[in-house]
Formats: sequence, C-alpha cells, structure tokens
Amino acid sequence: MALKQNPAAAVDGSKLHKMKQTTLGLYVTAAQAYEMWKAAPDKVKVIDVRTPEEFAFVGHPEMAWNMPLAFVSYQRTGGKFTYAPQPNAAFVAQVKEIAKPSDILLVTCRSGGRSAMGVNQLAAAGFTK
Repeated sequence: MALKQNPAAAVDGSKLHKMKQTTLGLYVTAAQAYEMWKAAPDKVKVIDVRTPEEFAFVGHPEMAWNMPLAFVSYQRTGGKFTYAPQPNAAFVAQVKEIAKPSDILLVTCRSGGRSAMGVNQLAAAGFTK
C-alpha cells in the first residue's frame, strides 16, 4: 500500500520482499490504511488492483475501487482449462478517472506484489502519495 510520508505510520519497506517494494518506498498496514481513509475519505482513495473475480468473490473493503492491474483470460483446450494474465493497458487512465495526483492512493492486492507493480506504474505517471 502506498502512503503519504508520515513517519509515525510508516512500515519499514526494507523488510519487505523485493517484489513488494515500490519506487516510492511508502507502505502502511491494513489498519493504518483504514484509519487514513476514515480521517480523509475525500482525499484518500483505496485502489484494489486484483482481478474483478477476486474483487467480487473473495471480498474487498467497501470503499475500494477495483482497478485491475491485469485480467485473466481462460481457454479450454482438449478438456483442460488454461489461463493467463493479460495486462490492463488502461490501468493508469482508469485511476486518473477517479483520483488526482494530489490524492493519497492506498493500493492493495492479495499479497503485495501486484500492488507494488501498480504503485510503480502510478508513480511513473506522476502520483507521489
């Protein structure tokens, strides 16, 4: 999860797996993210980058926006199913529809890897909080 610089709320990113680290180096716990959203719901956006299936069937925070980093395509061949992720080329544009670069974005997924990739894409597009 990305976070505005706040030393009291920061999580030590150096202890995270390399795949879960972001270019911004800003991290919070789920409890800290909820408190941040509760304190400023108009300025703090919760972006869930999981697939629509995960968002719908596994569950999500009520205030979260589903902006998938990738979609899953399914194929059935010879009686077996195969699937593969397809990147969401519109990810950054979709986030820009609901958030401004001055907003605080809390980006979440199942385990942190996809949210780190999402944060990195958003940082490259000018989001810094």
